[in-house]
Amino acid sequence: MSDKDYLLEMLTTEKNISVNLVYALNEASNKNIYDLYFKMFKSINKITKDIYEECVNKGYYQKNNISYKKIMDSYNQLSKEII
Repeated sequence: MSDKDYLLEMLTTEKNISVNLVYALNEASNKNIYDLYFKMFKSINKITKDIYEECVNKGYYQKNNISYKKIMDSYNQLSKEII
């Protein structure tokens, strides 16, 4: 595997862990467990963001500069679909 493959696989893995921690947070049976999961969630999200930024720096991902108007247009369209 190439460096790119390893980095993208790491990113996918961290994203999956993050999603699963959201489920764990929602189902935590008491405050102590919730607090522990939340601490883990914040740590994993920082790692995920760091890996994502590294992917961007290496050119594996491109950030799109989207205008506020385009964001609001999308938001309004989705809001109509929900209602």
